[in-house]
Amino acid sequence: SRFDVVSCDEEVSVCLSINDFSNAISSISEEYITLTFENNTCNITHSKGGISIPFGDSEEFPKPKLEETKNKLKIKNEVLYNLLNEAKNFTSTEVHLGNLGGVNIVFEPNQMYIASTNGLIVYYDHEAHDQEVEEKNTIIPNKAIPVILNMLKRADEVTISIGSSNIMFTSSTSTLVVKQLEGKFPNVRSVLYGDNTIMVTTKRDELIKSFNQCLLFSNKESKLIKMSVNENISLTAANLEQQTNCTSMCDCELWEGEEITIGVNGKFAESCLNCIKSDVVEIQMNNPNKPIILRDQERPNKVILLMPMML
Repeated sequence: SRFDVVSCDEEVSVCLSINDFSNAISSISEEYITLTFENNTCNITHSKGGISIPFGDSEEFPKPKLEETKNKLKIKNEVLYNLLNEAKNFTSTEVHLGNLGGVNIVFEPNQMYIASTNGLIVYYDHEAHDQEVEEKNTIIPNKAIPVILNMLKRADEVTISIGSSNIMFTSSTSTLVVKQLEGKFPNVRSVLYGDNTIMVTTKRDELIKSFNQCLLFSNKESKLIKMSVNENISLTAANLEQQTNCTSMCDCELWEGEEITIGVNGKFAESCLNCIKSDVVEIQMNNPNKPIILRDQERPNKVILLMPMML
């Protein structure tokens, strides 16, 4: 990161503990501070006092390998923030799933698309552009995403550069280099645009309330809910151990195709619906063994896929 300096007597490069420095700065309410570096100590002074923290040689700081690449794409910070902020909710935290523990970014000549999956839910969205870029595929690790999101809050526009091992985010004030996850991300687009013969639309909030109600009476481990679709959507949950069951219904605004009954994880279905921003959600299905596809009518580029469960 770079900060504006009122005056500087001499150029200096040191290595500071980010925790010590941020704690020191956050404890000062003054608008201006003075930094002096001597005897391995950084002195931070202001009108009401001062704080001293140790520093080390800047040569000790690891220097990432920055690669020259033509794979650069400028994008508005708000657009990238919204894409990453939603995609991170559907990444895997399981160590054995490896490259699913991150967000997939793909450059293509006319669009950039982002995808994530935890193995049961697939999130996909894309943004069109008119810039000249080569096709490139990368995976951002989970632990880097909060840092990237924090950077995007302070920038108007960001340039993404994808190298062979690193991905670099550059704004007018900051440069962030992230090591890519190794491995190949699944081709999620191959399962998003199948031949879905059943399509239904309904109020998103009403469907979320129905899932909330049924989850209270579902199996605590499987969260299994039976969803039946015809002229309306009927959700049914049962807990055999507690000998309880619940049925909740919501109206369909539009229904095309045949009747269908399919099993879903109610908690995962709720997570998918919470990612839909439009008042009406579009749901597409084919048969009880195929994934359920949810579409956001306010953002047609966004597609969420939910894997079914056996009844």
